[in-house]
Amino acid sequence: MSGAIAQLLLAAFTGLLGFALTRLLVGMAPRLRLIDAPNARSSHTRPTPRGGGLAIVAAFSVGVLVAVAFGLVGLRAAVTLLLPAAAVAAVGFVDDLRGVHPPVRLAVHLGAACLFLAAIGGLPVTGLRWLDDSPAIGFVIGVLAIAWSINFFNFMAGIDGIAASEALFVGLAMTSVAAAMGLPSVLAISLSFSAAVAGFLAWNWPPARIFMGDVGSGFLGFVLAAVGLLELEAARLSVWMLVLLPGVFLADASVTLVRRAMRRERVHEAHRSHAYQWLARKWGSHLKVTAACIALNLLLVAPAALMSFRDPSRAGWLTAAVMLALGMLAAFAGAGRAERPRQR
Repeated sequence: MSGAIAQLLLAAFTGLLGFALTRLLVGMAPRLRLIDAPNARSSHTRPTPRGGGLAIVAAFSVGVLVAVAFGLVGLRAAVTLLLPAAAVAAVGFVDDLRGVHPPVRLAVHLGAACLFLAAIGGLPVTGLRWLDDSPAIGFVIGVLAIAWSINFFNFMAGIDGIAASEALFVGLAMTSVAAAMGLPSVLAISLSFSAAVAGFLAWNWPPARIFMGDVGSGFLGFVLAAVGLLELEAARLSVWMLVLLPGVFLADASVTLVRRAMRRERVHEAHRSHAYQWLARKWGSHLKVTAACIALNLLLVAPAALMSFRDPSRAGWLTAAVMLALGMLAAFAGAGRAERPRQR
């Protein structure tokens, strides 16, 4: 069997498994007490099953193990990725069930990031001299970057389809990069990830039949950061691509966090002040907002990423320009705006 056919069969298997497991969770959620009831901070209006991210976690993990069995991925690489990813998913699942104190959740995220970076020998060469000449600083920045990826996917998973479609876009982009760079192991991992997310998205597309929950959103953020670092490790990918590809989510989450911190609000508390949440209320549609994010990815982020891949010397400037534009759009749409007028 050729490598290309094996990769396609792996993707088909993982996607179908993700679809089937998500359907199973839709029916099981009430018995597991995984029902998201609307409240003052919610963007939905009816009780909806949550925890569907378990299907992504299970389908992707099985897909990677199947890839190991068929020699597409090394066992060490699979363990290096799946073990810390499982820790992130586990704390997210407990949070979905009964809540976890933010410091405990953050400690698990930082621990998973440390474990992964230690396993791959620290932050790969980035091409930034000030960072590459200081391995200890690089390790700390790498840990913080992974933890931020975990958390901004968590922050941005508040309306139907948005987090899964963003993860699918970034996953497919990384799949394309792995194919172009001739990295069959990373290709199998990123392809399995994208297929598992696609299987879930079929049930999460607006109007959603199930939400992914923290078990899914944190897992997405970790795996995408990890796969990006694996591609960076090949030393032929610009580090700026890791900022650019999830730029839509990164811009909204970062602008929101900064503006809330400037007002001295508790940034870890639930809120509805992200740009996508303001737009969902203004437009009265989750579908329109999710479609707008997809359009930004296809019309702005994807062309810039392609140019950055072809000419890494321009990647820094392209990333800065795109992130500035996305940040301005997020701010204009209301990212971080106070939810209530200030009392005089």
